[in-house]
Amino acid sequence: MRRLYVICFVTLTTLFITCYCIGYYVIINGSRETEPAKDYYEARQVGTVDEPIVRRDTELIIEEYDIDNRTTVSYTQVPSIEILGLDRAGYAGTLKRYLLNPSEEDVGKGLCSIDLLEFSSERIVVRKNYNPADYSMTENFILYAIDGQVVIYYEDFVTIYDYTDIEVKNLPIDLQREIYAGKQIKTLEELYEFLEDHTS
Repeated sequence: MRRLYVICFVTLTTLFITCYCIGYYVIINGSRETEPAKDYYEARQVGTVDEPIVRRDTELIIEEYDIDNRTTVSYTQVPSIEILGLDRAGYAGTLKRYLLNPSEEDVGKGLCSIDLLEFSSERIVVRKNYNPADYSMTENFILYAIDGQVVIYYEDFVTIYDYTDIEVKNLPIDLQREIYAGKQIKTLEELYEFLEDHTS
């Protein structure tokens, strides 16, 4: 009888130890199954899944437009780490900042404006306009609306003189119509008056 108790005790002990080991093994191996680390630009796109952003595989096309000769040279660049994960507004801001402090090469070639022509996660097209020497600060200007904001063009209606923070919807209706059609400003003084009157 005593032998039966010993056999039962050994059997139950072995069963409990086996169950414990199996449970421990499952818990340890389950905790090792972690998600792969997200790279830099994926971390920046959290919450903007549906919005186009700059990715590593985005095709970045730069068009260099010579205003005098009316010729365009295009080339493709690999997006730099600084712009990965940016949306359209963020990338446009990067272009504006670059225009304020362009490279020596672009200054030497006469960079006068940069236009963001196309923006999607698959393809971005940027046009750099060169040769500002032929454009006097006292020539005619044209006010036009881009993305709801007033943009100042030179009279050729190709080269951008400056961007403004003026929202078209905040202007009087008659002035809105003129700007959507392309409002002409004849002097630099008139341009400054307009900016002073409509800049908050």
